[in-house]
Amino acid sequence: YAPLCIGSSNFQLAYDATETGWQDDFDEDIRKMDVDEITLSATLENNLPLKTIVEIKPIDKNGDDVIGLSVLRVEAKENGSTQFTYSLKSNIKGLTLNDFINGTNGARALDGVAIKTTLKASDQSVGKYITKKASARLKDVRTKIKGQFVYDAN
Repeated sequence: YAPLCIGSSNFQLAYDATETGWQDDFDEDIRKMDVDEITLSATLENNLPLKTIVEIKPIDKNGDDVIGLSVLRVEAKENGSTQFTYSLKSNIKGLTLNDFINGTNGARALDGVAIKTTLKASDQSVGKYITKKASARLKDVRTKIKGQFVYDAN
């Protein structure tokens, strides 16, 4: 095994993934929630010799962007970290996050997320190695839900 050496400042590696099926997972209790906002806070920790960019977009059942919900985009410089807070809430006046969860009032139903992670080289990356210990990861992830929720556990 040999470590990967960055040979050019034009080097770029991207990975796309999707997480879907949320509409099938939502049950009546979730549909009864009155959610104003879901907040995610975390640290993007990057010990790669490359800049790391993570983008997460809300999508519908067809994989299309859900217009009206915010997109997360966070970057961490090479061998650096970035703390961030992301708020999932409606950006359209007259529509609530519940409208997107339930697909009501003309809102596209939220069914998952499209995730794109990109690693980009710079002039400082050239000649550096990516070893099996190098990684980019989300750390200290915390989620808050603002709203009202009653759940019957029976």
